[in-house]
Amino acid sequence: MEHTTTLTEPFAGQHPAAPGSTLVAIWTTVVRWRRKTRAMAQLHALSDRSLADIGIDRSEIESVVWLGKADPTRRPR
Repeated sequence: MEHTTTLTEPFAGQHPAAPGSTLVAIWTTVVRWRRKTRAMAQLHALSDRSLADIGIDRSEIESVVWLGKADPTRRPR
């Protein structure tokens, strides 16, 4: 008796990810993370006055870098 398997409707038309796509996604995530940590370090190195000139409190550095203007907890300026 021969056993065959066919694709059912939920899997029809789906293709496996390209072999390098997972590596590209991981690399992209690492690069973004490194850029954000570098940006935080540069902002932490600024004086409070310099931060105030660009409209950021020292306590807001992480949220500004990671969330940008989308941070709902930032007070309006």
